[in-house]
Amino acid sequence: MKKGFMKYTLLWLVALAIFNAVAFLTPGIDGADKFTSLFWIEYAFITLAFFSQLFCTALVFKKDLLNKKFCNIPLTAVSVIILLLLTVAGSIFTAIPSVTSWIAILVCYLIVLVHYIVNITALVNYDDKGANAKGFIATLKNTTDAMAQKATTDEMKALTDEVCTAVRSADTFSDAALAGVEDKILKKCEEFSVSLETNDTENAKTQAKQLLSFIKERNAKCRILK
Repeated sequence: MKKGFMKYTLLWLVALAIFNAVAFLTPGIDGADKFTSLFWIEYAFITLAFFSQLFCTALVFKKDLLNKKFCNIPLTAVSVIILLLLTVAGSIFTAIPSVTSWIAILVCYLIVLVHYIVNITALVNYDDKGANAKGFIATLKNTTDAMAQKATTDEMKALTDEVCTAVRSADTFSDAALAGVEDKILKKCEEFSVSLETNDTENAKTQAKQLLSFIKERNAKCRILK
């Protein structure tokens, strides 16, 4: 799993620890024994809600949706907010035995349900270009080979040869997480192609340099994702 999810898991463990501390260290009302069968049922279901929330977040990291937003709020922030709400609600309910158990369980699961709805909405609206572009590098090779035909000077040919070589040696791995950098590569290819058509050598040098940088960035991401 990705490093970002490992960091989130540590935060989740802290939240779960806080919930458990409140649940077991707070006394019952008027000295009464709070650890009844209803308490254990409530505790078990709320703990399960925590694990359901972590699973929901794991799906988001797997789909690399954390750079997406819901109502202008990054999904990273949504995950943390939901975890905070679940921790507060679970802690309060287990600390106050007088609250009906089914109400406590219902509220906690409604919080988790909201998280699932938000993430599913983001997933449905997500343009999964990386996953669909299984032959991205093959397509890119055709694009850069076509661009090479537009080079008319030795300097321009040298630039296109450098780009074509980088593309031919690029990692062919495909993943949804590569969609962002692949978009940048395609856009930069278009700009590089225009500079070749107009014989703008200086601009071509700039575009080629940035294009090579994006290809290098993609290769680095491929190594991390594998």
